[in-house]
Amino acid sequence: MQSVDFRSESHFEGFRKLYILNRTNNSILVKMKETKSGELCIFKYFMPPIIPLDNIEKEYNIQSSISHPNILRILGRFRANKYIAFQMPFLPGGTLTEAIQKKRIIYPKSLAIIFRKLLEVLKYLHKRRILHGDISPNNIMFETTDFTEPNPILIDFGCSQVVHMDNLVCEYAGTKGFVAPEVEKRIPHGLPSDIWALGALILYIVNHNQDLSSPMLSSLISSMLVPNPSQRPSASKCLEHEYFNIGE
Repeated sequence: MQSVDFRSESHFEGFRKLYILNRTNNSILVKMKETKSGELCIFKYFMPPIIPLDNIEKEYNIQSSISHPNILRILGRFRANKYIAFQMPFLPGGTLTEAIQKKRIIYPKSLAIIFRKLLEVLKYLHKRRILHGDISPNNIMFETTDFTEPNPILIDFGCSQVVHMDNLVCEYAGTKGFVAPEVEKRIPHGLPSDIWALGALILYIVNHNQDLSSPMLSSLISSMLVPNPSQRPSASKCLEHEYFNIGE
């Protein structure tokens, strides 16, 4: 679908609103249906000036510049009246929050697949110096409802930043309970804060199902939750951990 400039008008013709999927502090996710094809999709709505236009453009520029099978793609962007919207594929598997609530992750191997794929995403992003900034249950969705071979998709790049050693992030961003200590303290931070957030995320899953726990998994999570960010392993190093030999 052809993109349009954020400052020009492009009405959302050709789509029918079905229902709201989720609301956040800065956006609304709506399930939509393309009237001609019948194809389902998601529209992420923003409302300037509540969200500065520069922030929306930054999110779009970062997310549209990357391509990974476990990162949600942006299919198009629109502006009409007071709204800006990104069009993205619909993911029928729902969020990780829903998967935990409905006890869909019941096999240790399924958790290992989720963990490994999310580390591969961070490896990809961090190689490009991109900090996601909000690894949390609501920002992980699933491509299908098959949780024997789950395929997690990372969404929402609203807190993302391109960071370098001379350009660290100072502001607080993220979801309470998954925020690294240096972020909580407003200390300049970078890529290791994503490692903490993912470790906290996996621990959160395990705390809801102790059958998923193992000594090797605990060892890996503990290494990711070290308070000193310089002592946390990179995503690449995490992927070398013996935990990922599970089932082999």
